[in-house]
Amino acid sequence: MDSDRRAARDRMTPAARRLELLRARRTSQGRDTSLAPSMAGLRRHLEKQASQTDPLRQTFDSLVPTELASRCKIRLDKGVLRVGVADSSIRYALDRLLRAGVRDQIIRQSQIPIRDIKLEARTSRPRRAGGRASTTRSTNDRSS
Repeated sequence: MDSDRRAARDRMTPAARRLELLRARRTSQGRDTSLAPSMAGLRRHLEKQASQTDPLRQTFDSLVPTELASRCKIRLDKGVLRVGVADSSIRYALDRLLRAGVRDQIIRQSQIPIRDIKLEARTSRPRRAGGRASTTRSTNDRSS
């Protein structure tokens, strides 16, 4: 079929040939709507993230006690080691430990350059407004 198209194009006048080339250029090609390219990109991103955090995790586990390290999730974001902690007691204990000098040891012993270490609260799910967690009354409500 492609050779038939070429033969027809060879028989065309120069103006018709230019018009055919313009039509071929201006029509949009069929897009690939499959998930394969985005999944491949996601896989590369996750592999890169895992390769960065694996050595950090080993350093973190060697310097932080196991009962604290097991309740933390770490991630690296633009040179900042972000440590997600499960609750406030773990955050307090880890904060005391980091301020006692473990922070500098982690930064020194890490194979990947770290600028800072941030502690973040790790929440299980966001609360919905107006649900059971909302305990404040409206000041306009005078019916009570």
